Amino acid sequence: RALVLAAVRQCGQALGFASDDLRGDREVVLAAAAQDVDAWAFAADSVRSDRGLMLRVVAENWRCLRCLGVALRDDRAIVSAAVRQYGGALEYASLQLRADRAVALEAISAACGGLTALHFVAPPLLSDESFVLAAADIDAGTLEYATDALRESAVFCARARERLGDSVVSSYWAEEDSESGEPWVSEPDSVAEARGFAEAGLPDKLHRALGRAGFETPCPLQRRGL
Repeated sequence: RALVLAAVRQCGQALGFASDDLRGDREVVLAAAAQDVDAWAFAADSVRSDRGLMLRVVAENWRCLRCLGVALRDDRAIVSAAVRQYGGALEYASLQLRADRAVALEAISAACGGLTALHFVAPPLLSDESFVLAAADIDAGTLEYATDALRESAVFCARARERLGDSVVSSYWAEEDSESGEPWVSEPDSVAEARGFAEAGLPDKLHRALGRAGFETPCPLQRRGL
C-alpha cells in the first residue's frame, strides 16, 4: 500500500496498475486523483458510487464528472456543482438533465463555458421560446442556437426584439439582402448606435454594417477604437 501511495502521488495514472483492493482504497484513490483528475477512471465502483464523496470532489473539480457512472451523472446536485464551474460540463450530464430547463440555464450562467453549454442542451429546449428568451437574457449569444422554426416565427422575433433590443437581435440574426443574396444586418445611423453593435459582439458584422452605412471602417485591429 505504501508503495502504491508513493507511486500515485507522482503519477495518478499509476492507479491503473494497482490491485482491485487498492483501487477501492479511498486514501489511495484521492491521492491519485489529486495528482491527475483522470485517475478517477481507475477507481473502484464502490468509491465512484459514493454520492457524498463524489459531490465534494466534483464541487472542487468539475472534470471529475466525466468519470462518474450513469446514476451520478443523473444526480441534479452533482451536475449543478459541475456546471456552475464550467458550463460545458453539461456534456457529461445525463440526457434527462441536459433537457432540464433549470440545469441548462445554470450551465449557461456559468462564468466560464456558458455558451459552450448550448452545444449540449437537449434540442427540444432550443425550440422552446420561453427557454431561449430566458437564456438570451443571460447571454444574447443564445440566439445563434435557436432553431430555424423559432427564427422564422414573426411572433418570437418580435418578442426577442422587444426584450433584447433591435441592435442586439440584428447582430446575431443576419437577414438576406433581397438584391445580392448576401447577409446583412441593421445599419447603425450614428456612432452611438454603432457602439451598441460593438457591445453586442460580432465585430465582423459590425464592420460590414458600418461600411454599408457610409462610415469609415477601420482595419480589424482598430475596431476596438469605436
